[in-house]
Amino acid sequence: MPRILLVDDDEDQLAIREMVLQTLGHEVRTATTSQAALSLASAWTPHVVIMDLRLPTAAEGCDLIARLPSPSRIIVLTGDTTARHRNLPVFRVLEKPCPSRVLTGAIAEAAAQHGTPG
Repeated sequence: MPRILLVDDDEDQLAIREMVLQTLGHEVRTATTSQAALSLASAWTPHVVIMDLRLPTAAEGCDLIARLPSPSRIIVLTGDTTARHRNLPVFRVLEKPCPSRVLTGAIAEAAAQHGTPG
């Protein structure tokens, strides 16, 4: 199963997603700031990063995308309905609320694209 880094400044949403993904067998780490996400990504090397775009601003989220290794393994999960049209260099942009089956499908596709078992 892919190792997943979840990044969101909404701790309640983070806890819910973490619980769902761990129940499915994923190894999950979480971060509430872009700095914490960068530290985890360099020390732990996740297969897929799922992140909110606004951390707490879209500029901070875009900066994190630019600084993370392997941006093609990033899934942006956001309430920003314009994010899909921004040409972000990520694997996929999903809008909140996102059904768990859609999110887990995107995780499996991102991981498979990079040779990680889903």
